[in-house]
Amino acid sequence: MIIYQGPSALDGQPIIAIATLNSSNIKTGAMVQTWIMRSDIEPHLAVKTGADASVCGDCQHKPSNDGSCYVLTFQAPLAVYRAYRRGSYDGRTIDQFEGLPLRLGSYGDPLAVPLEAWQPLLNATRGRTGYTHQWRTNTGSDWQGLVMASVDTAEQAEQATAQGWRYFRVTNAQQPKIKGETVCPASAEAGKKLTCIDCLACSGNAGRKSKGIVIQAHGSRKANYKLITAIAA
Repeated sequence: MIIYQGPSALDGQPIIAIATLNSSNIKTGAMVQTWIMRSDIEPHLAVKTGADASVCGDCQHKPSNDGSCYVLTFQAPLAVYRAYRRGSYDGRTIDQFEGLPLRLGSYGDPLAVPLEAWQPLLNATRGRTGYTHQWRTNTGSDWQGLVMASVDTAEQAEQATAQGWRYFRVTNAQQPKIKGETVCPASAEAGKKLTCIDCLACSGNAGRKSKGIVIQAHGSRKANYKLITAIAA
């Protein structure tokens, strides 16, 4: 289903947000997946020109930064985009997602899409996960009850917490766990005890106790992960 089609909340360029079913993602489980992409450029080409800023903002991990993002845009995002261009999602209704858990931003930052556009899907689904790199500029926003602040250092974790966010921290094996953090139970280092669909702890600060969740860089581009030693301006 097409959730949104209009200007990006990040840079005003044309984007789409599409929700799909039947995910084979082993880590997340069969959640409703959502794909946020430029509507005028195939995603694997957008990353080559920097046009992915419309859906990823200034995220250091995005492919156009030669980052460690595990999403391979020429695979699932491209398939979804081409299905959209063929009209495959025209006329689809939201009832197919009723009661299912939701992944906000399988590709793309959920804050690229206006919150009101997400609301019907949030109302229909049960439980969610989501992450944003736009937390510095959304202090005190309604998003804090819905998604996690994506951080890469202890300093960023402290800043996000001070601004009212729970956070999700990507790290490497050399960095110590911060007091109060929980190791992601779907991670290899935690023994893959749960999938995201069973956990759903990455759902913002509404009703949650642990301040943050930590995971080691993973995916096919994990070698590109670079430890950030200072908070970005």
